[in-house]
Amino acid sequence: MEKIILKKSVEEKAAERSRSMERIYAAALEQHTQFKQIPEQDIKEVIGTALEEIEKLERAGNLSDALTALTLEVAESISALWVFSGPGSYDEPAKEDRYKNYPWARGMDRARLSYGALLSRKISEKLSSEILKGSISKVSARIQKARELIAEHGPTIIYNGTELENSVARDVLTREGIIIPPEKAIIAGEGIDNTVDQIKDFKFPEELHQSGGEIGIVSHAPHIMRIIHILSQYQTLPKDMTVRLFPMATPQGGKEEYADNEIKGLLYYVFLAKKAQPTAYPALIHGEKHIS
Repeated sequence: MEKIILKKSVEEKAAERSRSMERIYAAALEQHTQFKQIPEQDIKEVIGTALEEIEKLERAGNLSDALTALTLEVAESISALWVFSGPGSYDEPAKEDRYKNYPWARGMDRARLSYGALLSRKISEKLSSEILKGSISKVSARIQKARELIAEHGPTIIYNGTELENSVARDVLTREGIIIPPEKAIIAGEGIDNTVDQIKDFKFPEELHQSGGEIGIVSHAPHIMRIIHILSQYQTLPKDMTVRLFPMATPQGGKEEYADNEIKGLLYYVFLAKKAQPTAYPALIHGEKHIS
């Protein structure tokens, strides 16, 4: 009986993925008629790969699994956390972008920055062997202690967004109650409008280059899928450093919609704009090989 149930589950999962592939393929054709000139199988192979990657990233999108994989050795190797900007800004849940009318996307930029700060704190605690118990959000002494730990032990947070996003992020670093000290943050980038802009001209800071070390990437799961395919095109990270992914789960109401949008964006970049590769940049998710 157990084997029958398992087989049915696998079949249902395959059927669901097939429906998703057909839905995304049809939507892509409607969005860009040029796709009709490309073999259907080539496009569907990329869709299938992206769906598998997003599924794995969504499963890994929780702090518990991230901390389990965050051993002392891993913590020592991470020199930077590259936090990708998202819908909204730190101060506003939405802004003038293509996700402004999606309720589930509200506040994503702040959520990513906050997750990056939390990871930095946890890495600092691991390296210092000092655990900050309880909430630190309203206790000034704990906030100050967290800042001190991060200043001494934490990885540098890199953030390169649009002019608005960068301006808000710089201001946030000056505020009371923020645990990331300014010396542990790099906010850079000019003329950035989208994810390709963030990646293609990116220069990893030489002072953070650590041969054999790791670079963490923070964003929501479907976005990370597209990031690693764009990275595969531009190869702007040091080849002697490992990329470790810290995905965040998509809010429940947006899982299908966000995945569809990011996959359609990937198809455009791969087949029409030539700004991404069908295969992803080699990376780890919580210690397991993602794709190579």
